[in-house]
Amino acid sequence: MFLRTFICIAPICLMWLTATFEAGASLCTSRPLPDRCLESLPAEHWGRTYRLKPLDPARYQEAAQNCAPAIRRNPSNTSLRVAIATVLFNAGKRDEAGRLLSAPDLENDRLALYSRADFLYRAWNGWDKLPEMVRLAERAVAAGSPDAVVLLGYAYEEGIAWQADEGAAYFLYLKAARQGCAEGMVKVGMYRQFGTYVERNWEKALKWYLRAAEAGDAFGMFRAGYVYDEGPADLRDTAKAIAWCRRSARLGFEDAMLNLGWMYRHGKGVRQDYRRALYWYRKSYRAGVRHALNNLGVMYLNGLGVGKDTRRARAYFLAAAADRRNIAAMRNLGYRYGLSGSPANRSGPAAYFWLYAAYRRTDNAGIRADLRLDLIDRERALSRTGARRVRKDAVNWLNGGALRSGYRKGIPDLADVGPP
Repeated sequence: MFLRTFICIAPICLMWLTATFEAGASLCTSRPLPDRCLESLPAEHWGRTYRLKPLDPARYQEAAQNCAPAIRRNPSNTSLRVAIATVLFNAGKRDEAGRLLSAPDLENDRLALYSRADFLYRAWNGWDKLPEMVRLAERAVAAGSPDAVVLLGYAYEEGIAWQADEGAAYFLYLKAARQGCAEGMVKVGMYRQFGTYVERNWEKALKWYLRAAEAGDAFGMFRAGYVYDEGPADLRDTAKAIAWCRRSARLGFEDAMLNLGWMYRHGKGVRQDYRRALYWYRKSYRAGVRHALNNLGVMYLNGLGVGKDTRRARAYFLAAAADRRNIAAMRNLGYRYGLSGSPANRSGPAAYFWLYAAYRRTDNAGIRADLRLDLIDRERALSRTGARRVRKDAVNWLNGGALRSGYRKGIPDLADVGPP
């Protein structure tokens, strides 16, 4: 089921990065709750981590301004300063956040060192800052920060400052996991699940996911649910899959919300409920999963739990395809153009464009085979020159070029129909 849902979302390698750095995994270091000056930010955006989810920068700015008196009252409260620095960072005041954590009394503080390194990692726009990130992370490790151990693991895994080394990355993740770091546990589980550097072992992967989940980590809950749903037959347990997915979603993990919506949409282990499916699809979209627009488009197209609205559905498909990765949205656009009851522009080129874009983007052999058959049918309605031109336009768009108006004729912008 999760693999089917992943057709609508980004590749798993991007998914875990997003979850880890913006929304998901709990950090390793135990910290007190933020000061009352930060109460203007929703409580669910904290949990046990100071890596906040994306919000309107104005919200962060307001919270940061409210915190100035608190810093003066509590100059020795390192955790408070790190929390406020994170707020400033998310408000776009990165230099100010860095200065706050560069105070002389924080020079050897493991939490401040780690946060400075993490800020550099998340904000980098060139390789010049990455060596500094690595040096700060190494100092944080020496000061006893398991969080920084994970960050160094990312540096090895992604080839930052050194040549990529999966083995070095794995042992760093394992070290952090053994120190009780949830992020490290999840990463070790993923290495075990996919057989990266080490032998593939679903049972050991589940063990690490469950350790992270039981520590309250939303991403670990999500991964445990995946194993219970899509793992080997002897590990499958639909009830546990749903339970972990629901717990992860309630903690605010966006992809778990999307999957929970899929479960209610299809009645996977739960009573089929289109309204609940819509609720979780909308919630995941509002939490930042733009790919949920494709799922919402299907609901509006077919009138599932909501009034049928093909105009809105097509707008959602187009918006979902805009990142040039959502294969399901591209296919839906192609099929909408290719059917007799589709938009005003029922031309072959538009249908052919979207199906060919999906064909070029997907790595799934089964989807490629299906799309190839569809493309052969569409080509019959086009001249050889016309088909070649459409293919060229599709490749240009996938590589970042502009979308010609003819390929979206009759489909409104998302702003014209309103958000879900």
